[in-house]
Amino acid sequence: MASLAHAHPPIHLDDDDDQDVLIQFEDGEFDSIAQVPENFEDQVREAQEQLALLRQREEQLERQKRELEDLQQRREAFTQGSAQVVEELSRSIAALDREAEEAQRRADDCANARQSLEHYHRTLGSIRPQMWSRDQLRQELIRAQSQLGEAEEELNGIAPLLTSIRGGKKVAKSASKNEPETQGFLYWFRAGLAFTLPVMIFAAVLGLFFLIFSGS
Repeated sequence: MASLAHAHPPIHLDDDDDQDVLIQFEDGEFDSIAQVPENFEDQVREAQEQLALLRQREEQLERQKRELEDLQQRREAFTQGSAQVVEELSRSIAALDREAEEAQRRADDCANARQSLEHYHRTLGSIRPQMWSRDQLRQELIRAQSQLGEAEEELNGIAPLLTSIRGGKKVAKSASKNEPETQGFLYWFRAGLAFTLPVMIFAAVLGLFFLIFSGS
């Protein structure tokens, strides 16, 4: 038979009864045993390659994890910072709106006050007492004194506005130099005197003319 032709030589063993025992091995049985070391090395090498791939995958996952954590922290920082900046922007816009409204109101007040003062400035500047005749003196003097009184009332009415403007300039100048300055009574007295002194002088001149011409 073909299988027996390639079989390994039989092994004869003697038993206790002095009889030969024939053990026959089929072809290929020893070949599979000889191939075990080579297959084992392949399995070890394959396992090592798989382990290396797993380690690479683990490192890749760790990098992705760190990147995601970093992005998460940056997103939280942006969200918190953005909320703070938006809140500050809202407060600043509201403050600027209030300041703009106040500035517009003050600008309107200043424009109206200037128009009124300009009127009295032209009116009083056009009065020439030395040109009055004796017949016109009483009537012109009464009219001039009335206009002078109106001008004084207008000055007194806008005095707080002028004071706030000049006071604001003082505060701004002091703040820029980091030198806070307090205004005392003497300052306000001088300011009020500067406002009314020209009017007082003009009134005194009119009164003097009235006394001179009425006495004569």
